Amino acid sequence: MSDEVIVCADCRSDFPFTESEAAFFASKGLTKPRRCKACRQKRRDAKATDTGTSAGPTLVAPPKSRTQWVSGGEAEAPRRDRGSRRDRKRDRHSDDNSF
Repeated sequence: MSDEVIVCADCRSDFPFTESEAAFFASKGLTKPRRCKACRQKRRDAKATDTGTSAGPTLVAPPKSRTQWVSGGEAEAPRRDRGSRRDRKRDRHSDDNSF
């Protein structure tokens, strides 16, 4: 395999993709790069400044559902026994003088 010249997707300049880089990318299971080293570094820097830190993705609260966050991950929230619909209707229309 010989060296290859690739056109950068951002700046449209040609950059070499050497045989040793190709072997490294293949060993990691990666595809050929689309951007030159300078443009890749610019993208990394832009992502770091957009998020405020380079610590990685921020956690977002889950949507309102029956899932709740626990120390080990996610778990199904326990169901509350609210009784049947008929019981709730009867309680609502019961009269307080029955006792």
